[in-house]
Amino acid sequence: MEDRGNWLLIVQNETVGYWPKGLVPSLDDGASHLLWGGLTFGLTNEQPAPMGNGLYPTPDLYYASAFLAHMNIVDQKGAVIKAPTNQLESVLDCPQSYGHYAVDENESSTLYGGRAEAGCTS
Repeated sequence: MEDRGNWLLIVQNETVGYWPKGLVPSLDDGASHLLWGGLTFGLTNEQPAPMGNGLYPTPDLYYASAFLAHMNIVDQKGAVIKAPTNQLESVLDCPQSYGHYAVDENESSTLYGGRAEAGCTS
């Protein structure tokens, strides 16, 4: 893989995102952090919608919660490495309602989701 400074997002061997280096020149030399996120919202004055399948992620719901599995990163040399899911951080408006759980560093997988509880208005 030749490093040309462009960025790709590949899911199951299919390119689903492409950012040429001219669009993000600040990333020309690489990145020290990767971020992604999700958003859920409902109609005005209504309870927010569930995230994922609506189940709050816990270890016992490994096969029931929404998940991201086998996440990999391609480094500057073109080597594929497993994403360090044990280093994930959550930024949550309603942690009592939504969350993530890093499953297993060897699998580079994480569970996520939840359903808005009373009092969650974000």
